Amino acid sequence: MGNPAMVGVSRIEIVESVATLKALMLDQPSVESKERLQCLYWLKSGQASNVSAVATLLGRHRTTVQRWLAKYRSGGMMRLLEAPSGQGRKSQVPEAVKQALLTQLSTEEGFSSYGEVQDWLAARGVDLTYGGTHYYVHNYLQASLKVSRPRSRSQNPAQVHLFKKPSEPNCD
Repeated sequence: MGNPAMVGVSRIEIVESVATLKALMLDQPSVESKERLQCLYWLKSGQASNVSAVATLLGRHRTTVQRWLAKYRSGGMMRLLEAPSGQGRKSQVPEAVKQALLTQLSTEEGFSSYGEVQDWLAARGVDLTYGGTHYYVHNYLQASLKVSRPRSRSQNPAQVHLFKKPSEPNCD
């Protein structure tokens, strides 16, 4: 069994100087990048003796700090500071269906309800709840349904046009 005193000890060689790390840390646009450089800075300067100490100082979990150090080990500063790749759940709606839905939403007819969109998606093999359909269309696609306002069939288009014209200014 390993030495319990060795838990959290990092076996990493940081090639940048303390001054370089501090300058880079102050120049970072994002908090995430600053935290990662702070981790290296504390280890290099001796302000933190191990991964657990760095994790406590940063308020992060030890495994998070170890993951950062593994990135640094494998690819240096560029790998450590690279933007995170897209993570999370992939969309249930295939790209082809998404494009067809956007096209349908942009037509004059569009859809009259989210239930109708839900049925349209189901016919193409995409099973979303009503709430999921609303969220997908409204928030993700940032689209709206083409629901026209009700109009009377006996409405005179000429009178509607006259009503919309601005009136002459009232100057006394």
